[in-house]
Amino acid sequence: MVRSFLVSQGSLRVKRHDVILTNPENEDSEQGEGKISCHHITILEELEIETPEEDAEDAPQSLENSGQSTVDELKEVNLGTIEEPRPTFISASLSSEQEDKYMSLLTEYKDIFAWSYKEMSGLDPKIEVEVNKLIEAGFIREVKYPTWIANIVSVRKKNGQLRVCVEFRDLNNACPKDDFPLSITEIIVDATTGHEARSFMDGSSGYNQIRMALSDKEITAFRTPKGIYCYKAIPFGLKNAGATYQRAMQKVFDNMLHKYVECYVDDLVVKSKRRQDHLKDLKVMFDRLRKYQLRMNPLKCAFDVTSGKFLGFIVRHRGIEIDQSKIDVIQKMPRPKSLYDLRSLQGRLAYIRRFISNLAGRCQPFQKLMRKGENFVWDKACQNAFDSIQKYLLNPLVLGAPVPEEPLILYIAAQERSLGALLVQDKEKGKERALYYLSRTLVGAEVNYSPIEKMCFALFFAIDKLRHYMQAFKVHLVAKADPIKYVLSRPIISEHLAKWAIILQQYDIVYISQKAIKGQVLADFLVDHPIPSDWKLCEDFPDDELFFTEMVEPWTMYFDGAARRSGAGASIVLISSEKNMLPYSFVLAELCSNNVAEYQALIIGLQMALEIGVSFIEIYGDSKFIINQLSLQYDVKHEDLKSYFTYARQLMERCLGKEESLKALEEAHAGVCGAHQAGIKLQFQLRRMGYYWPKMPLEPLHPTVASWPFEAWGLNLVGLITPKSSAGHYYILAATDYFSKWAEAIPLREAKKENVANFIRTHIIYRYGIPHRIMTDNGRQFSNSMIDKLCGKFKFKQYKSSMYNAAANGLAEAFNKMLCNLLKKIVSKSKRDWQERIGEALWAYRTTHRTPTGVTPNSLVYGVEVVLPLEREIPSLRMAVQEGLTTEDNVKLRLQELEALDEKRLEAQQV
Repeated sequence: MVRSFLVSQGSLRVKRHDVILTNPENEDSEQGEGKISCHHITILEELEIETPEEDAEDAPQSLENSGQSTVDELKEVNLGTIEEPRPTFISASLSSEQEDKYMSLLTEYKDIFAWSYKEMSGLDPKIEVEVNKLIEAGFIREVKYPTWIANIVSVRKKNGQLRVCVEFRDLNNACPKDDFPLSITEIIVDATTGHEARSFMDGSSGYNQIRMALSDKEITAFRTPKGIYCYKAIPFGLKNAGATYQRAMQKVFDNMLHKYVECYVDDLVVKSKRRQDHLKDLKVMFDRLRKYQLRMNPLKCAFDVTSGKFLGFIVRHRGIEIDQSKIDVIQKMPRPKSLYDLRSLQGRLAYIRRFISNLAGRCQPFQKLMRKGENFVWDKACQNAFDSIQKYLLNPLVLGAPVPEEPLILYIAAQERSLGALLVQDKEKGKERALYYLSRTLVGAEVNYSPIEKMCFALFFAIDKLRHYMQAFKVHLVAKADPIKYVLSRPIISEHLAKWAIILQQYDIVYISQKAIKGQVLADFLVDHPIPSDWKLCEDFPDDELFFTEMVEPWTMYFDGAARRSGAGASIVLISSEKNMLPYSFVLAELCSNNVAEYQALIIGLQMALEIGVSFIEIYGDSKFIINQLSLQYDVKHEDLKSYFTYARQLMERCLGKEESLKALEEAHAGVCGAHQAGIKLQFQLRRMGYYWPKMPLEPLHPTVASWPFEAWGLNLVGLITPKSSAGHYYILAATDYFSKWAEAIPLREAKKENVANFIRTHIIYRYGIPHRIMTDNGRQFSNSMIDKLCGKFKFKQYKSSMYNAAANGLAEAFNKMLCNLLKKIVSKSKRDWQERIGEALWAYRTTHRTPTGVTPNSLVYGVEVVLPLEREIPSLRMAVQEGLTTEDNVKLRLQELEALDEKRLEAQQV
């Protein structure tokens, strides 16, 4: 029946369908609640208020339910009669004998399917599809005094009808989150490939087959034109409905999961490695469904097919493909004409990003259009990017699934503004098969990372996104440089480097150098991620030599020496990095042994290479005896070879040998400019002169420190601070003296250069004198012409810290952190009086013992400690002593304190 309901200025014709019932066990004791049900209300059209009621038939099954999407051709079979058809689908490629077997099996288990809501277990088939009958059936019941109440909203389905749902937004916000994990879609999709036969099934209104707890029913109350009702079965739209259903499926299928059944909420796949076993696997699955009275939607089932649509992807025996319908939508899209269109395009691309190499790089021209306040101007670069994506999707890739027990190979690449990764696995015959593409745009400070840091960032981005693969497989990392060695060999000096080092230790990742390009997949990846030729990865790496071999093709030298009765000779062949060959041959002046001739050939070749300016060379020779001596595997015992060996080693090491180091020490000690220093000081002087030998002691770090109070100040800005102060302040401008650690700070409404200049003038110069230098960051409020004029007027220098390196102005950063922590502890509950508490926080800081100096800032500046309130309430020893002093004794005490102040400052400087 269709009933007309008043809505605003019109009315809606609605049709309510039958209810679904399932297992009635463990239900509450209320009469009629032994049935679980759900309903759909179809809004047919808007009518005028006076429209009379009409009857409406149920929508045809072909409209109400769409068939299972598969690549295989399907055949519709009827499990019922001509008068009461019960259609479902099987593979059209089955033989007559196989088809008879499937028909027999499906007919036997016909009770696990529900073609209409009337066929769900426990439901009286005589109940009409209307609200009063639904109440009598026990699907919903009236609530008189609900504590929660929700409204209904309509959602349009694929077939054009509208489904009326309940908006549980407020209820969902109040409910705790059920943390039961849903399965990782990539793992389930991967597990579905590599099978000869599959059957796809879909739960019939899955959530509605689970009962609501008795205590929770009235919480689901919702308004209807007939009254207020609540659910007795789990409705769609509840926050934890998906997790609850997944937990139920885990318990129902238990030992079957990941063997021959995959389940994601109400989507089920039965899979068989061999097609002849599939009928047996289906029978076991049907027995389990019958045991728990779960019902499947037969119109969304497809049995014994080789491929099908699962979680939005097409799964086949050979791998995973993009659903062609998703490609067609992108191919037929016109160019975006607004930000809404562009976001729609990017949303569609994000769904299939696993299949697209360097998607972030391809979409780079779109980034400027996404910025807030940017005018939407579709230029040639955007059109080229859009065309390239459409062209790429003309031949979509087929991705594979990882094979257990075989290692994975991860390729990473970093460009100027994007990162990329490719996960592959070796197939037979040494070819590699792509499993997953990743890409990411660099934003903010990430763009300023050094090349090797970008390579590290690419690795840990891939680890974060592919964690489920990294934890299950050993991974071989292939990259332009070794980010693993970079992370684990550097001292931990930054937060992100420490985080990378901790993450890296959780996985079995081994770096290997790229030997050759295997297959078209890797070739395409390298083409999509070109490395700029001007990138110098070796600049920030601790082992320059290693990176040099990766970045620059080395020279090659072949040497050979021979001695005969007629004389001795040497031959050298030098091959440049451009593969130019330079052959040379020499006749040695004196007769010698064959080993001496080999050494002389090597030394001549090395000298020639040094004269040409070669800095890196690979050396090959045919004398294993000489090579093993030079690699220190053999001792040099022959006296006639020791001098050649020593000289050759000196040429190869490119550092001072024993004789040269002694000569350098003598010249530095007592030469023309020698200061007759000895020991470590002499070695440090040689280091500064540019000389080095392997066992020279390391030079200690000498940080620059201030020599007297208020010589150097570190300035920094804290903000934006939320909430703003009651007086409208958003920032705090702070300055810290590098010698005494004395600090000044003021609140600011705006971070302007005028405010900074005025602060330096009034709070530093007019109070403590002109400093020698100030240290700031590179913000616009510090780096401008006004500050430059102030520096020129008062003759002090301004130093700027390294960009994106807060540690370069570490004292100011440390004080900011401490000031914020102090303010958090003393502000009121509203947190808007923080500008009034700055003075209190500064006083606490100045009177507190500072670890770097060993004393308080106040004592270093004034020579005495501040009198604290406690010393007035409970007189301290110094207060008691001072009260009994005469004027003369008091003067002497002040002089002693001033004399002690210089010693205290000297000690603080040396701490």
